[in-house]
Amino acid sequence: GGLEGGGGHGEEGGEEEDEGEGEDVEVQRRCAEEALTKRVDVMLKAATGLLQMLTVFKNEVAPCIPPEYGAVAIFVSTLESKITGTMEHFVESKISRFDVSDLLRLVDWFVYFVAQMGVFDCGDRAVCERFNNLSSELMNEYLTRIKQQVLGWFENIKRQQAEATFLNETKEGYLHTSAPEDMFNIIHLQLAVAEEKLPKEHLQAVVNACIQVLREVQRDMYDRMVKDWRIMEVENLAAAVNDNQRLHDKCDEFAEEVASLVPDLDFQSLLLEMLEEVSGEFIQLALTAVSFLARSV
Repeated sequence: GGLEGGGGHGEEGGEEEDEGEGEDVEVQRRCAEEALTKRVDVMLKAATGLLQMLTVFKNEVAPCIPPEYGAVAIFVSTLESKITGTMEHFVESKISRFDVSDLLRLVDWFVYFVAQMGVFDCGDRAVCERFNNLSSELMNEYLTRIKQQVLGWFENIKRQQAEATFLNETKEGYLHTSAPEDMFNIIHLQLAVAEEKLPKEHLQAVVNACIQVLREVQRDMYDRMVKDWRIMEVENLAAAVNDNQRLHDKCDEFAEEVASLVPDLDFQSLLLEMLEEVSGEFIQLALTAVSFLARSV
């Protein structure tokens, strides 16, 4: 009996030790993230300081020097040599470890830097092209992250709905879940963050990423329905019909917002076309659910 008790205590101790190790790993991860964020703070503060020095030099020092000496160009060359390689190495070596908020801050800063170079008539400098490339790399990383994050949240929504023991009912008696509202709340949350943190010209890429996520979700919803409809309750199939109708309506509402989010008319037209296709596919999903429902009754 004593041996059995000792064994049980050992197992509990092992579990506690595993939990402790898990907590330690999480603490270490958070500390590493905080340390990297502080490094981003330091880098951006120092780089912004150099830009401010350039402004002061151009406005207060350069007028005292004959223009044929090209004082501003010399200062810009010095700034370029000090900042370009350092920022490139920092971003490219850490890009997969940056927090999402740091990715957004860096994109915003590089856009600001290139714009300032234009103000100083230096927009054709090599540093501008190289920083535009860094901005694109950071945006690609950010878009990949938010697509994975949104898909993960959508998966949680679908799992919660599948595990729910009851369905909602409208005053007309239509069965439904809260999935359509939950999904678009997540999309609007991502867009709100991007709208606050990113330059306007990058917002269209985030809208595009959200539409792509909706497309991926549609494919998954269709595959699951085709696979599982025979074991689904009739009430759940009825809810699927109504949910897909509401997802269609939500897409149409979202289309009205795209115009304000995406000022580029060509890209806006492309996104609206994509969104119209997605909206139509939700109707097709609703019709598929109706077909399966009829065969289940």
